[in-house]
Amino acid sequence: MKLTKENRNRQQASQAILARGDGDNGLALKLSAFYQHLNADKLNQLSSIYSQDVVFIDPVAKHIGLNQLTDYFERLLKNCTACCFEILEKNFHKTEGWMTWTLVFVHPRLNYGQRVEVEGTSLFKIADSKITYQRDYYDMGAMLYENLPLIGPFIKLIRRRLP
Repeated sequence: MKLTKENRNRQQASQAILARGDGDNGLALKLSAFYQHLNADKLNQLSSIYSQDVVFIDPVAKHIGLNQLTDYFERLLKNCTACCFEILEKNFHKTEGWMTWTLVFVHPRLNYGQRVEVEGTSLFKIADSKITYQRDYYDMGAMLYENLPLIGPFIKLIRRRLP
């Protein structure tokens, strides 16, 4: 999936900041590369990014440990025909960091098999150059409920009518 010109410029600016030596350069670059073209074949890279006792929380669930996280990603990616993250901004330090992103994915049962985009933010805690804690924030309605065939149109209608 293609990055928009604006997002590509933001991504290049973020990489320029990392090249100056700000933050945990190696981890930020590994994390970005992993998520920019996410697929099941890359899950073996999780152990170079996340600690064995990582705590990963998103609107779906809380996963404790690298094994649970790997299982979670395997389930999520199983039926996706495409999945990538457009990294918009990031800021990493030795013990913490954050990243804003747009998730772009295609799933045959969502949005009639068409592309879905969801904006989000991730917060990180870091130790020994690995992520020990990740908390993702995104709109679950925009990701899932609005894209279900039967209830999606009704949810979109309700959202449009809100002030």
